[in-house]
Amino acid sequence: MSAPALLSHLKGNKNAVTSIAFNDNEQFAVSSIDKTIAVYSLKNKNIRCMRFEMPFEIYEIDFSTKNFLAAVGNSKQVNVVEAVMHKGYSEMIIAHQKSIRTVDFSTSGNRIITGSDDKTIKMFRLSHKNFISSYTGHTNWIRCVRFSPNNKMIASCGEDKTVNLFDVESGQLIHSFKDEKGYGNQLCWHKDNNTIGIAQENGRVKIYDLKQRKLVQYYRIYSCAVNSLDFHPLGYHMITGDKQGSVKVLDLLEGRDIYTISGHNDSVTAVKFSKDGEYFVTGSADKHLMVFKSNITVNLSDDDDKEEISPKHVENKENQNEKEAVLIDSRKSVNYNYLENDIIDV
Repeated sequence: MSAPALLSHLKGNKNAVTSIAFNDNEQFAVSSIDKTIAVYSLKNKNIRCMRFEMPFEIYEIDFSTKNFLAAVGNSKQVNVVEAVMHKGYSEMIIAHQKSIRTVDFSTSGNRIITGSDDKTIKMFRLSHKNFISSYTGHTNWIRCVRFSPNNKMIASCGEDKTVNLFDVESGQLIHSFKDEKGYGNQLCWHKDNNTIGIAQENGRVKIYDLKQRKLVQYYRIYSCAVNSLDFHPLGYHMITGDKQGSVKVLDLLEGRDIYTISGHNDSVTAVKFSKDGEYFVTGSADKHLMVFKSNITVNLSDDDDKEEISPKHVENKENQNEKEAVLIDSRKSVNYNYLENDIIDV
């Protein structure tokens, strides 16, 4: 594959970026500690955007397939707004007893799950704003919670150093992975509904096979906390962002990092692929965003079945790479500039 290429360098936040979410291949939303959500048009060269004000510092957002944005933060409530130019649907759900760190829509967009410092996960039906179920098992703050792609399972990670897997309908805890050395900052699901990746505060990235209930890939290539990660939609690559401002592209078939991207001046707090994987966006505590063309391609042998290949085929627990990752300095790109975004408050 060719190296990722920087397309835009955006400066529109007054404080650290906390989360990035795509609703399609045209728009993405960005949240910040500055209590705002900005919605950008990815393919508009002028990068016009809408901005929504929230009554709290935002820790995470998610974009539904129905064009709704859910936001959570240092508040007990979930705020849901419709991402339209003129004010549309707006809703507030009192969800927890303490701050909410994480939120995720189901694939259909009808359900929302949240994870909180009160150590619980809760699910709500958006259409009726009613509580559906609570999921317990964590003994400390919950950092991240995600529906599986088929909406049958929920995976979560928290500061109790566990990764928990729940059955959506029964609410039962299916399995818990325990790691004494570090907790997960964020997790993501592979498209196969059987694999999850974990970004850990102790500088590790781990990939688990859920059917076999075992660790199948283990990356020890970071010297600081890994804050965020995302699988490419095809399932063969991953991007990660770390506390020292680096973004790494991992090849999951080879089990190694292939690109290390610099350019942010502070911790990379959010990374996200577009739905088709053609682009990815990175956000940082330096208040900036970078939009990249991913240039990801997959070279498979004639014997490889694309539907069957997943990260479990490469066991790299020691991750001693024979090849050096290619270093990319985004500052050397002609597109590295400070664009003051044309923002429309909604």
